[in-house]
Amino acid sequence: MPWRSQLKDLGSRTSRRVFKFSVMNEAESKTVDRTKKKPRDLRLDFFRGVALLFIFVDHIPNNVLGRFTLGRFGFSDAAELFIFISGYSAALVYAGIMERQGPLIAAAQIYRRVWQL
Repeated sequence: MPWRSQLKDLGSRTSRRVFKFSVMNEAESKTVDRTKKKPRDLRLDFFRGVALLFIFVDHIPNNVLGRFTLGRFGFSDAAELFIFISGYSAALVYAGIMERQGPLIAAAQIYRRVWQL
């Protein structure tokens, strides 16, 4: 099996990569393409950008455009919208990791990203 050779080489490698071991046979591994990524949802990027623009406009004193931003019409301003959309995006990404690799790997990925930030 191909994963046994990877397991033997694991002790000799010094990099910090996470190795994925598969117990599928050769025919099954050729039919599954794990390199394809889902396309980004551009709507989330768009609304995150709009929220950042509103935050920028709100920080300009005596600005006419500030009268038309979210802080004027509700209880919260664009910063809360930006945080909500960012959290939603992170939930989409890490829920997929949790489905495929389990909660332990997903938690490790989240902590790695938190440490990065």
